[in-house]
Amino acid sequence: RGSSINKIRNYLMNKGVGEKYIKNTIEQIKDKNEDQDFFSAIKICKKKRIGPSRQEDNRPLFYKKDIGVLARSGFDFEVSRRVMDLEKDEYLKIAAFFTIEMIYLWLNIGVIPFWLILIIFPQSKICGLLVTSVFPFFLLTAVYVYLGYYFYISGYDFDYNFTLYLGLYDLRNLFEAEAFLIMFWTHFLAINLFCGAWIMKDSQKLFMSRYIVFIPIIITYFIGPLGLVIYWIIRMFYAKRINLLD
Repeated sequence: RGSSINKIRNYLMNKGVGEKYIKNTIEQIKDKNEDQDFFSAIKICKKKRIGPSRQEDNRPLFYKKDIGVLARSGFDFEVSRRVMDLEKDEYLKIAAFFTIEMIYLWLNIGVIPFWLILIIFPQSKICGLLVTSVFPFFLLTAVYVYLGYYFYISGYDFDYNFTLYLGLYDLRNLFEAEAFLIMFWTHFLAINLFCGAWIMKDSQKLFMSRYIVFIPIIITYFIGPLGLVIYWIIRMFYAKRINLLD
């Protein structure tokens, strides 16, 4: 979230965490990313549209003001100066690399080929290898683990996630957090794809036409539970029995 080392330290102190544990946490962050403050400062610039995020003509005018913004966020002068003096092209390359928005975009684009293969080539070997196997879930799990690590070193309070069970108001507040939102979306994509893959594999066991399965598959893609129920109703006619345990 663009938190400096100093800001993370102050946050932990305010939470009543002991100095020993704070020191260990800061050392771990530095070991994993020795330039933590530099990249965090870039995130602040992108979020607040200051420094290298500004129009080139305006950068000299707001130089001191923007340095002050970074200083109040806990960044020292050396880090602030490095970020403020970045060339525009270099800043854009760094800011665009693996941002949460970029991950969100690639997640949405990335699942589409799996669904297309599932719908158009359900009986092909490529479908068996890449879609109805564990392969896509390894990929989504890797993204999920990366996001968890990324937000952990950014100081995100994962305990706050449990407030989702307290009520709709708390859930709404959670969705305002970028960390919870992107991890929730990754979770949703994985479960949705799993349901679609299960429908297709189960339908093949009963020798169901892919054209009949097409409708519940599409509905599952957009409205997961409804698609599953529609498939279950269709399935009863092919299985010639009602089994709530299948």
